[in-house]
Amino acid sequence: MAARLSLRTIESELKTLASATLQRHRYKGSASGRLLTLMTSILPTSAQIRWRDEWLGELHTLPTRRAGARFALHAMVGVPRLAVTLRRPPPARQTSQLPAGQAGQ
Repeated sequence: MAARLSLRTIESELKTLASATLQRHRYKGSASGRLLTLMTSILPTSAQIRWRDEWLGELHTLPTRRAGARFALHAMVGVPRLAVTLRRPPPARQTSQLPAGQAGQ
């Protein structure tokens, strides 16, 4: 579309964004990427995309498939604990219990 409208800068930026997106998700199809993506299903819905992208990004930086498999297995061990932590309600805020007349001193 941008090429048809002769918007070269926008065309270049769209190509760069598309390439980056494809690169970022290239490990989704690997066994380690599929395992990491599957593990996000036990996380709260609001956190699934963030953690999936984080783990796939980490997988992308590793030099070998073996390192990726090791990372996925280590992550798999910790995901249940992360799921519990993310579902836990935030702690109640404590209010100061100063005696009357001492507030603000």
